[in-house]
Amino acid sequence: MSKSITKHKLETTYDDTGRQIHQDKWVNVNIAESAGGWRKYYMSGLDLYDVCVSKLENHMLRYMIEQTKKGFILNMRNDKLIKVFNISDRKAKTFIKKMKDAEFIRGGAGVYITNPFMFIPYGTTDKDIASAQEDWVNQT
Repeated sequence: MSKSITKHKLETTYDDTGRQIHQDKWVNVNIAESAGGWRKYYMSGLDLYDVCVSKLENHMLRYMIEQTKKGFILNMRNDKLIKVFNISDRKAKTFIKKMKDAEFIRGGAGVYITNPFMFIPYGTTDKDIASAQEDWVNQT
């Protein structure tokens, strides 16, 4: 993902006779930004890939990790998986159940809390991590 910004650039331009015409200009500069999923801190979340039995499930897991917001919140309805990966409703439900059984997510109705012991979303404070981990243990 990238965004374009306008920056001032000092540049001198001369005409054919060597006279200075213009000394500065505004230019568009493209700045690359990293994708959200690659900015996460992974702890033991890589063990989840052992639960996945296919390349498709690996991609769905990575998508779920990338969609997890600060605060360990994951809004993931079946229809979102169905649309993104072109799979059946049954396959989407089975995968979400598999992630629940692996204790990666808790919750229902499309709103889940991800396991704070498996990975930590980028930018989460130590206080929020400790609180989320304590809540996760107390809900067992």
